[in-house]
Amino acid sequence: MVIRQTVQRFAPAAILAAAWGLLIGFAWPGFMTWDSVNQLSQARSGNYGNWHPPIMAWLWSVLDARLAGPGLMLILQTGLFMIGLYAVIRRYAPRMQASAIAAVVLLFPPVFGPLLAIWKDSLMAALLLCGVAGLTSAARAPRLLAWLALVVVAALRHNAPILVVPLTILLVPYAPRWPSWRRRALGAGLGLGVSLAGMLVSRALTRVDEHPFANMIAMPDLASVIASADPMSDAEVRTLVEDVHLVVATDIQAHLRSLDATQADYTSLGLGDQRVFDLVTTDAQSSAMVRAWRRAMLEHPGTYLAHRERRLLDVLGFTRTRPLPYILPRGESANLLAMVGEVRSYSRFQLTIGRWLGKINRTIVFWPTLYAVLGIGLLVILWRDPLQRGLLIGALGYELALVFLSPGGQEYRYSHWMVTCVVIATVVRFLGVARTRPGPAPVGWMSADETKETAPLSC
Repeated sequence: MVIRQTVQRFAPAAILAAAWGLLIGFAWPGFMTWDSVNQLSQARSGNYGNWHPPIMAWLWSVLDARLAGPGLMLILQTGLFMIGLYAVIRRYAPRMQASAIAAVVLLFPPVFGPLLAIWKDSLMAALLLCGVAGLTSAARAPRLLAWLALVVVAALRHNAPILVVPLTILLVPYAPRWPSWRRRALGAGLGLGVSLAGMLVSRALTRVDEHPFANMIAMPDLASVIASADPMSDAEVRTLVEDVHLVVATDIQAHLRSLDATQADYTSLGLGDQRVFDLVTTDAQSSAMVRAWRRAMLEHPGTYLAHRERRLLDVLGFTRTRPLPYILPRGESANLLAMVGEVRSYSRFQLTIGRWLGKINRTIVFWPTLYAVLGIGLLVILWRDPLQRGLLIGALGYELALVFLSPGGQEYRYSHWMVTCVVIATVVRFLGVARTRPGPAPVGWMSADETKETAPLSC
């Protein structure tokens, strides 16, 4: 009897630890790309820019002082993701079942793929799951931690309010006796409040304004509009851009077309010998670029919207080759890692798993469109569940917002949160179908004692 009770008590934690250990063992010490290296460099210099979230650089500086390199960041982002994932699924299932489901979901390649690399997208997903778990808890401390997690989420991504506000509207844990519309208004206010707090934190930590919007969004949009528009003379182009400095003096439209400006980003447009613009580095240059971007939208709305539609289709995988969903061993750049003093040697385990993952990375399970369509269907089916409704509305809204906010490129990680939410919703739907007797609303609003064994959900 004692042995059985001990097993029941510790088995869920053991299952979660085993799944997490496998993930850490494969990804250790955390794969790094240019974004990761840039963040670590800023963490060590203290010269935080705002192209990438300064709060992540600050957090990394704290962790790097204790263990140099990406190791602790990998532990943090994957550990928080595992905890948050289990806590959310625990709202629908008993401990043992929830731990087994959470382990399977964590080890599902489309879910863990972006978690292998040290990216703001991975940390954001982990904190969002923890925030959702905290908001649906009956205890005070998790709720307070949830608001803190959401503030950090808002500091990690400029477009985070699209994710945060639907969750706080539907999951606000206060004033249960208020009319529904008043509680929703309270949730919206709190969501906007934490979003604003995150933006203020980001601004306070920023030491160098890198003008990310002007460089990442406005410049490529402006270039694409000029390249895609009907034939324009050099004089017409200069009239459109006005105070934006052009490196190319003649045949500007032709030069942009030769750079394939409809798909190009700031690296080819604003850097190198073939560039057309100079990278924005001052407030005056930023203002000029943004003004030109607005004129391009107003004077060529059809061309602009067609360009933005292509950006979304790139993210959703409507391309000849879909985006790679993860970084694998030997996929890192040794020269890039050397910039932050990192040297890699991969174990046989890492190389074996890496070869297997390399064989499946182009399969349909990594197609973002599949999850977008499935997510819309699940939103209809699970509409009565406020937790799932909040997750899916936020995730699908975040994906749709990439029509205007995608900086370009085929980045699977932009869709990672949507994929995660859809996988969770799929699990919840199967749990609901598997049950035969009706049940109450999600367990997140029960007391700690009442959540020991969860009742089934009605969908």
